[in-house]
Amino acid sequence: MKKQFLLLLIFIVLTTISFAQDEKSRYQQMNREEINQLSLDELLNMSFENLMILAKKLGISIDELLEMKTNVASKMTFTPRETPGIISVITKEEIRLSGVRDFIDILRLVPGFDFGYDVQGVVGVGLRGNWVHEGKILLLIDGQQMNELVYSNIPFGNHFPVDQIKRIEIIRGPGSAMYGGNAELGVINVITKTEKDIDFAEFSGNVGKMMLEKDRYNLNLNTGTKVSNWEITAKAFLGEANRTDQMFTESIDALENQVDMAKGGSEIKSQHHNVGVRNKNFSARLIFDDYKTKYTFFEDDFTGNLQAFNEFRSILGELKYEIKATEKLTLTPSFNYKYNRSYYETGYWRNFFVNRYAGSAMASYKVNDKIFLATGFETYSDNGQCISDSGYFYSNNSAKLQINNHALFAEGTVKLNKINLIAGFRTENNSIYGWATAPRIGITGVFNKFHIKTLFSGAFRAPTIGNIELATNIDPEKSFVTEIEIGYRINDFLFATVNIYDIQVNSSINYFDNGGDERGVDWGYRNAEKAGSTGFEIEFKSLFSKGFASVNYSFYTQALRNIPELYTIPVRKNVVLGFPQHKLALNTGYQITKNLQVGTSLSFTEKEYGYSHVDEDGIPQISAFDPKYLWNMAITYDNIFLKGISATLSIHDILNQQPVFVQPYNGGLYPYPGPSREIMLKISISTAVFSKK
Repeated sequence: MKKQFLLLLIFIVLTTISFAQDEKSRYQQMNREEINQLSLDELLNMSFENLMILAKKLGISIDELLEMKTNVASKMTFTPRETPGIISVITKEEIRLSGVRDFIDILRLVPGFDFGYDVQGVVGVGLRGNWVHEGKILLLIDGQQMNELVYSNIPFGNHFPVDQIKRIEIIRGPGSAMYGGNAELGVINVITKTEKDIDFAEFSGNVGKMMLEKDRYNLNLNTGTKVSNWEITAKAFLGEANRTDQMFTESIDALENQVDMAKGGSEIKSQHHNVGVRNKNFSARLIFDDYKTKYTFFEDDFTGNLQAFNEFRSILGELKYEIKATEKLTLTPSFNYKYNRSYYETGYWRNFFVNRYAGSAMASYKVNDKIFLATGFETYSDNGQCISDSGYFYSNNSAKLQINNHALFAEGTVKLNKINLIAGFRTENNSIYGWATAPRIGITGVFNKFHIKTLFSGAFRAPTIGNIELATNIDPEKSFVTEIEIGYRINDFLFATVNIYDIQVNSSINYFDNGGDERGVDWGYRNAEKAGSTGFEIEFKSLFSKGFASVNYSFYTQALRNIPELYTIPVRKNVVLGFPQHKLALNTGYQITKNLQVGTSLSFTEKEYGYSHVDEDGIPQISAFDPKYLWNMAITYDNIFLKGISATLSIHDILNQQPVFVQPYNGGLYPYPGPSREIMLKISISTAVFSKK
């Protein structure tokens, strides 16, 4: 079957790339003045073929025109070939033509990403062979940190709305020097649609059906307008889905206790609302995010199986003002507020919420055309509060727990003729665990068709309220990451990159439970052995006027690292629990006619290992779970019936592989079943239906 898969993959890639041929478009009719008026956002969403047409008209190179600026990996702005990070950029058009359902579909197509099962119906993410769900990857939406504040986890699955996304910038590597203790091994930066993208209003709704159960009902509304000098956007999402329609087994020591999820028990209910206003200097944002996962658990022999909702609720607000002090100096103060209630269950005696009050001030200074400096100060206070009168935090036997944190960061960039030199650091002082520092040095260069990046980064994972209150003594987890990337522009449409990395994690923060009663001694969180991974990633990407095609391969090994026992496979020292060592992914989209587009994606992951049963002595045992061949296809038709109305019909898991989410640590839970084959219909309507043109 692997040979058949590879042959199919090669055929689709070659067929798709062969469609990259010259054609007349509206860009061929544009004059120099019209080209100069194009915004950066418009250039970012343009194909490389059309960029080449415009570049030739101006007599400049594509790189000079493209100026695809990103600052997700630096306080400064760089093109993706220059930026000091291993970057993946995903556009709204790639998302639309691929027919993706949620972030799980998106990240499965990015090198190094996969997913595992945590607890209580929660699915988390892994990156480069590391279980980064445990507060080691940061998710930003319009600059707001979406990680919950108890353990810094990010639950995935019909959660964050894909129809609001304009662009995703992903750092597959450390980001602590910029973002602090939640960005140890990766950053996912989501930029949502602006007023210009929305053009007043757009609506989308979808319905999905699995083999045995209705899967999802989602509604999304984006609105945007401009009043005087103010740009205003408001986006709203309501979603309901089932994670699976398969048989569910909770524990590896009770395999006979199975529950049919086709009859209910894996529901996901979500809301996500995002409001933003801005003018030339001032911006404000408010996000409300509410996510509930239903899970099934065995209570006792008399009661049997019960079901409960596990709720994550966040309210985030930001006020930011940019002050142009001089021609060279810019000051940006901001204030942030975040309310978070995580792992909330109705009636549970120890429910609590956290309020975070944060402020920052950043200064950027342009010394000259070649030297840039940025520095700043950030501070926050996390205030935990138990909800019920009987609730208390284990660490202080009180209903309240407070953590204060202060951080200083600085970064300097020197742009030479062909290369860029980047150096920076971040240092933090926390009222509970003391100091943590993240230095980094980078050299990037673009040499005609080649580019190269050499990056050395320190990083850390800061303990959170949930870690601290369950530990008698705990320090930040510290990492050192080395990355080298080489890229080559094969032609104006096809790019290739390869990178190698080495991740060394010291004092890794792990949960443990030895069955005793003493917190921090018999159970809780502690700093364990070293961790990390070593590997490489290869990607080919083609962008052209009628579509796109990308294929990537990623590999990791643990052979050079000492892995904590919690994640190890005794019979295989080079692979960890839950995450496949080899991964191959393909994503393509092609415009067949003016209104008809087709997209297809394939991802292959080899077998993965997880705990599956106990032996006669009650000792947990590991099994290998089958490789996954996930093939999805989507057909989109625009201007159906009326201009501004489009429909997308997509089929997910065409081969009906029914992938499982393996628990990537020794937690005693059986792999959580994923969905079966799903057919989904999405209808999108924009205000273009009222246009007279």
